[in-house]
Amino acid sequence: MKKYIVGGIVILLVAILFLLTNDRSTSIFTLRHLYSQALTDGEFLRIPLLVNNDSFYTDESSIERINLIDDINIIPVSIDSISKDELSYYYGAEKYNVYMFDLVPEIGARVNLLDARLEIIYLNGEVNRLSIGDINIINYSENKDLGITGLTGIINIIEGYETTVGFVMGIKNLTDSDIEIKGFNINANPVFVNNKLIKEVENLEIDMFTSMEELIPEYHYLLDPTLNTSFIISANSKKNFIVPIVYEEIRYLNRFPIIIKYDDNEFIYDDFLFMNLGYFPEFLLETKRKYDMLN
Repeated sequence: MKKYIVGGIVILLVAILFLLTNDRSTSIFTLRHLYSQALTDGEFLRIPLLVNNDSFYTDESSIERINLIDDINIIPVSIDSISKDELSYYYGAEKYNVYMFDLVPEIGARVNLLDARLEIIYLNGEVNRLSIGDINIINYSENKDLGITGLTGIINIIEGYETTVGFVMGIKNLTDSDIEIKGFNINANPVFVNNKLIKEVENLEIDMFTSMEELIPEYHYLLDPTLNTSFIISANSKKNFIVPIVYEEIRYLNRFPIIIKYDDNEFIYDDFLFMNLGYFPEFLLETKRKYDMLN
């Protein structure tokens, strides 16, 4: 009789342990990133998530489809891969692993999603919508009229954020005719170029941590953006510029393409990594959002 009682207790304990293990809450953290990329065919957008345990929420075989959405737009994406990174972080005493969602958007010419969500639809009918920041995407196209040299970001700290406040670059006119530069854009809404304050310079050798106010005294990071400028670059010659960036809302901006309007054309310089503090710099943690769900 005692044997049966002991056996029953063991079975009960195993069942309780099983239930506790499988009912463990999965928590996902997201941060407000600013994504700005010029994508070629098949190139992916990488979305990092912090997840406290392995579960079907990060299992590609459990996912029916994924969209990038805001209040108006729905952008379907295909999954290139979902991988568990070697990095991990602690929130309190709990360990969070980094999962990289590498996604290939189905896009047209240009996409701008403010306060975007990662919408994950699972095979069991469950849907998660995770706030991930702002997404700006254009299709990359090659243009051989212009050449870029000496590209360097200007990095300052504004309102506690270490971020890009401008860049210096040389532009070569590779054609046999004069061209007019009419404006710069970085497709990184809510961050823009102030075209009115673009400055022509002789030398590109500028320390990347120089204060932008020192380079352009009229500069302020919250000034309204302007759309147009005008510089003439003679045939087969080059000019150097300081291009200031202004913020409608403060973001961590470290990577973006450069779009140059000239004559009646547009030149797209592929997205460039101007600085790299990783996916989770300390100052960005204030933007974290936590999502709790049961397995």
